Amino acid sequence: MLKQVERRGIWQTTFISRDDGAKPEGQAPENFATDTAGTEGGGWLKQELYGELAGETWFPRVVEHEGSIHLVYKADADGSLHVRQFTPGKGWSDSGPVSSVTHRAPEVVSHQGNLHVFYAAGESRLLREAVRDASGKWTSRDLMPTGSDGELRSRPLESATMPGFTAHDGDIHVVHRDGIHGLYHATVKDGKVSYPRVKVPDSEQEWTWEEEQARSEMNDARLSLVSHAGALHLIRAESDHLKHWIKPDGGEWAVAPDSPGTGTSQSAPSSVVYDGKIYTFYTVEAPQPLRSDDAVDALLAKAAALDIKLTDGRTPCITYAELTAALARNAMVFFDRTLEQIRENFPLDPAVDILHQLRRGEPVEETFTHIVERVGYQVYDSTTWSGEFILPVESRLPPSAAVLHQSGDPERGRLLLAYTGISLETLPPPPPPAEPGPEITARRSKKSFTALGEGGWSRLDHTLEATVHYNEERDVYHVKAVWGLDAWALNWANTSWRDNGWASGRIKLVQSSGHRLIADHSFHRAIDGHTEITAVWEVPSGDFELTLSGTYKDGGYYWPYSAKEPSRYSEVLTDAQKIDVTVRK
Repeated sequence: MLKQVERRGIWQTTFISRDDGAKPEGQAPENFATDTAGTEGGGWLKQELYGELAGETWFPRVVEHEGSIHLVYKADADGSLHVRQFTPGKGWSDSGPVSSVTHRAPEVVSHQGNLHVFYAAGESRLLREAVRDASGKWTSRDLMPTGSDGELRSRPLESATMPGFTAHDGDIHVVHRDGIHGLYHATVKDGKVSYPRVKVPDSEQEWTWEEEQARSEMNDARLSLVSHAGALHLIRAESDHLKHWIKPDGGEWAVAPDSPGTGTSQSAPSSVVYDGKIYTFYTVEAPQPLRSDDAVDALLAKAAALDIKLTDGRTPCITYAELTAALARNAMVFFDRTLEQIRENFPLDPAVDILHQLRRGEPVEETFTHIVERVGYQVYDSTTWSGEFILPVESRLPPSAAVLHQSGDPERGRLLLAYTGISLETLPPPPPPAEPGPEITARRSKKSFTALGEGGWSRLDHTLEATVHYNEERDVYHVKAVWGLDAWALNWANTSWRDNGWASGRIKLVQSSGHRLIADHSFHRAIDGHTEITAVWEVPSGDFELTLSGTYKDGGYYWPYSAKEPSRYSEVLTDAQKIDVTVRK
């Protein structure tokens, strides 16, 4: 079953490539990871060639330029456009800011040695162009239409939605929307839009003035223009299909067969020619049936990965079943502040609403349907459209695609897709159990601690122990961490007896130099007097810190006079503890 797996815990911009399984020549020096996630459509190999934290990279657009892939994106901090460059064998380099601000996804075209970036200025519909020449110098200018006399108009070109741009037959071509009047085609040279503009037939849409105004702020109504087989192809997403026009060289625009209806909702197309065919990518709304318990489990795991803590310092690493059981015992186990933190970090996750239902004591349906926006694509082979393929990636922003041509294969190259979103993939099976060798007794570390609950009615005697093991056959080290817990209940006469309940917490192994997290283990375990939590990790040699953080005990015995607050005297929150671990012979 597909589940959401958020790499690095939050949204990012990612490339994936399609080249029938061949690995790329160059690997990026940052955020590189490879796996072979099974995908609909086949032939896709995920290569996280570039990853950037959400809030820094938005609206990625990619193009091949002078033998490299150029990524143009909007920095969310100030809306400025930036460019990064990927060269096979060298990885990524920063090409600097474009010094322009926009609130919509730009378009980017490679033409005659120059890189052209077209964008809407600020929050307006007025179009501008930034050009980087072969020396790396950027020049920005308004995109000015010309009149019948060849003179420039007084205002830059306006478009309600982002136009389509492409290089074709020695010129840069543009198709843009003129309000509710339809689509118009022109060429662009030196910042000037040619006259006359040619209307694309049957391109009007029956929008009200308010709808047309709203669409000017949207990125999903953009157009896709691409050059293929001696003709211009214009593609627009309309509900559940792609509307298609063709203009052959020397001919007029004509309506071409649309793609077949898919039953899904499509928007924001981006097209590229690969292997002699047009590949058109877009965002697609796809219904996804989910079990409520799976959705909550995934959300709580993401919250734990971001180290979102409960008000009392615990990490919510519990499962749906454990959460509902804990809520039945104590309605205050999950606090409003924690839900607010989770909502802030995952505002669109449907499981947030389920958590609020649980918090209010409302019944939760076993399954529900969640609409997700994923990346879909269709292929046009000069005759017909292929029908829809949906990739297992979630993206609420327009995707973009390019082809990186490689030496020895100049015609085909490698197809790259850039998107901002979450990977949807089959969770891999758990790794095989570690096989630690004999213990290196000189490296054993152990500490003991005691923690009391409020009023001294509950006590925890616990130990944190680390042993170092060496597997000579495999030449690897392992650290085995053991947290031992004895829970006690006490009465007014200071008589004690074994207590039960639940224990939650997190054991982390951190490299002393640089404080880099090597491994961690979160737990939520039933207590029956004595409990041990064990974790084993394969590690390199070096110096480490083993840390026990956010450990919390609840449930079990409570002082009879606290019947109105049954958990108050049974809860114990421990301080963070750590021991040093040296891994070497």
